[in-house]
Amino acid sequence: MLKLIEECDAEIVKLLVVIFNSDVNPIDDMPSKKPDKRVNKNTIKGIDLNITAYQYFGGVDLLTIPGVSFSAVLTFMSEIGRDGIKKFDTAKRFASWLRLAPNKRISGGKTLSRHILKGSNRLKFALRNAANAVGNLKESDLGRFFNRIAYRKGRHAAIMATARKIAVILWHMLRQERTLQA
Repeated sequence: MLKLIEECDAEIVKLLVVIFNSDVNPIDDMPSKKPDKRVNKNTIKGIDLNITAYQYFGGVDLLTIPGVSFSAVLTFMSEIGRDGIKKFDTAKRFASWLRLAPNKRISGGKTLSRHILKGSNRLKFALRNAANAVGNLKESDLGRFFNRIAYRKGRHAAIMATARKIAVILWHMLRQERTLQA
């Protein structure tokens, strides 16, 4: 079983090398080192995920978002892909596709329902894990947002709201091809 995993990791590395070598405009600069990001023991061996993700997304460093880990970036790479974010013309549609946007049904001016629709995918779970990690942070804007929502509506609602906010940040970063400034 371990040998099959290593073979799969080697194939992924080969595919990434092919993608990077076929770029018309390769990325020359490197992202800053992330000492606070823990590398999971199950990550792909033989590549630096910080540099790989930076090159894969055209110079956008997704790891600058508080709470986003290497596993969340890998999930984003596998679920959405390089240009998949361009299929969503607004951040609201992206959050709705992830099932992170509230479903506000109104009839006759009266709100009938505001719950979040059921349904999920791997990216939603990764963003919820990132939001949960943000809830444990003390010194970040997202952490303060999380605590504000958690105080009013509870931790579960805060995780969903923060996951939606992280999804919107991801959408804006990739559509505008910019990295967050600290």
